[in-house]
Amino acid sequence: MALIFLAFSDNVPDMFTQRKIDLFNAKLIRRGDDECWDWSAAKDKLGYGVMCMVNPKTGRTGSVRAHQISFYLHHGRMPVGDVMHLCHNPSCANPAHLREGTRSENMMTSYYSGRLQRKLPLEDIPAIVQRCKTPSDMREVAREYNCSYVAVRHMVRRHSQVGISSAP
Repeated sequence: MALIFLAFSDNVPDMFTQRKIDLFNAKLIRRGDDECWDWSAAKDKLGYGVMCMVNPKTGRTGSVRAHQISFYLHHGRMPVGDVMHLCHNPSCANPAHLREGTRSENMMTSYYSGRLQRKLPLEDIPAIVQRCKTPSDMREVAREYNCSYVAVRHMVRRHSQVGISSAP
């Protein structure tokens, strides 16, 4: 069964009844302030904690990731972009380990931390960026590394835009 993720809207506060907040808190394994607070209930295939919620406006039921709920409960608002894990632990919902960021920033930090599946070795990225001047160059690299053309194109564009020549 595929997870359906609810889109947050201006009726977010209505989704968080006191019962849901209490249930959320009961599912967290809280440790010290500097340690990960792991989610003890359901997780998606990537290891992120998920909680079933009902959108009161539409009546639609779906899953919301635990770290997004934690961010909302501790900041009183949903983020403009992604909620990023500073600890790189997808099960963590400690608000001290979460911060707001862009999708690009989140993908790049996940990539460099090793959380994203990496078929393109970090040490090869500068040479690949230099080599991939045309779509046919990218297709050739994709064949060599047994990955998709889209993955190569995305990596080349990201690195070219931000001027990254090696891992931070």
